[in-house]
Amino acid sequence: MVKHYAGAIYGTLSELACRVGAERPIYELELPEEVDGLIALLKEDPVYVQLNDQGHRMYQSALGQYRSYLRERLTADTVEEVLRNPALPATVRTAVISARVGQGRYRAELIRLWKGRCSVTGYDDPQMLLA
Repeated sequence: MVKHYAGAIYGTLSELACRVGAERPIYELELPEEVDGLIALLKEDPVYVQLNDQGHRMYQSALGQYRSYLRERLTADTVEEVLRNPALPATVRTAVISARVGQGRYRAELIRLWKGRCSVTGYDDPQMLLA
């Protein structure tokens, strides 16, 4: 099933997204809220509705799974790093995790705002940028 969902995200759904006015393909979205906005647009598109009906809601499911993936990805990396650090007392780990939970969303918003570039240097590799 994952292979089908990935094919839908990278293929048909990204093509449909561009058709309904999305600025970029689905696989470049970084925030679950961006997927929500796209879902709202697609629900109004008769081509999407027809394909989704014919595919037994597979496209709708693929979008939902991608949205869930983005939500989990926003917090997973930093939380796992903190949890694996034995040098931190449990109370400090809890406080650090609470502070970092929104950081992924903040970083993604900054990258979107600055179009994938560092606001100071203009460097354009988002993987290397820190928020």
